[in-house]
Amino acid sequence: MIYEFQQKVERVFLEAMVNGWANPEVKKVPLPGLPGSKAIRFRKEGLFVLDYYFSNPESGRSMGNTVILEGKTPVWMMSYGGHYPKEVVPFLKEALLVNYKAKVFVGARGPHFFENDTYAYVNTVMRGDFESFFGEEKIIHRESGRSLGHHTYFGKSLK
Repeated sequence: MIYEFQQKVERVFLEAMVNGWANPEVKKVPLPGLPGSKAIRFRKEGLFVLDYYFSNPESGRSMGNTVILEGKTPVWMMSYGGHYPKEVVPFLKEALLVNYKAKVFVGARGPHFFENDTYAYVNTVMRGDFESFFGEEKIIHRESGRSLGHHTYFGKSLK
């Protein structure tokens, strides 16, 4: 029974992410009482997904959380944070959507490796199933080999 529930939570998470931050058409709204926040809400199959984050436009640094609730009870949560310059954000979104659209969970982020002519995305998962995971993703400039930014992330099931 728990395994089936976890599968449902994972399925809803992936669908929420397709309809979340990485999707340029989705409107991000501030959370009341939290200046500087942006949030995306998603409901399906009796679950509520809230993805909220803070970013500093001067530094490019950001931190956020994704929480999934069943009723008023949190059942899964992820935290993430790091730094990306504005110019690589569209590529980051593209990388994340690869997994989300394919319904593939790799540390709740993008594929292990993804590239275009300019950038490479690398996702290193140290522990990596939906029930408990942590890792780091980074974007590298392909020509220079220089790291342009990264996020660390971790999360787990609370049920």
